[in-house]
Order: sequence, then structure tokens, then C-alpha cells
Amino acid sequence: MIIFADKYHESVTQYLRISYANIQNNYNMTKNNEDILNKIYSGTKKGELIKKKKQLVESYLYKYGNLILECKLKPTPVIENLAKEFGLTRAGVTNILRREGVYAGRFNPVIFPKK
Repeated sequence: MIIFADKYHESVTQYLRISYANIQNNYNMTKNNEDILNKIYSGTKKGELIKKKKQLVESYLYKYGNLILECKLKPTPVIENLAKEFGLTRAGVTNILRREGVYAGRFNPVIFPKK
């Protein structure tokens, strides 16, 4: 009975962790929540990462977005340049842009947010 209870507890714990991770990944930020997070994390390492992510997305959209849509620049070199600028890897920049809903692959490289 003890072995069964341990395995049951282990599987329930794993299910809860996966569910919590999925909720976190699918959670979209609203403006109010973003302001609250900025106030909470200001002056911490997490706050600096939030600012860095926001700057990266704004730089991609407003500095390079129209040039990419006009086919004057390709997205991969832009992402590599942003990676060097922000001290990240190319995969890291791509992941951030995908999570923010700004980049959806080479066939849909720039998605401007709806206002």
C-alpha cells in the first residue's frame, strides 16, 4: 500500500506541476498586470529581464518590422543582430519573440499587436 501511495502522490505532483506550467505559458499579460509586475519586480534581476524583453520586442517591431515586411531585411540576420545587441543567443531571441506573439516563423516574420 505504501508503494502505491508514493507513486500516486508522485504522479499527482507531476500533473500539478505540468498544469501550473501550462497555465503560466498560456497566460497573456494585460496592461494592468504588466504595470503591477513592473512595480513588484523593479530593482530586481527579474525586473531587469522584463525590461530587457520589452526593449527587445519594441526594437524588433518598430526598428526592423517595416523593413522586414518590405523585404529589405530578412528576419534571421535581424534576430542575430538583436542577439548580439542584447547579449542573448539567436534561439533565445526567437523564443522571446514567439512567446510575445510577434514572430511566427519565416513565413510570418512580423505580427504587429492589435490595439
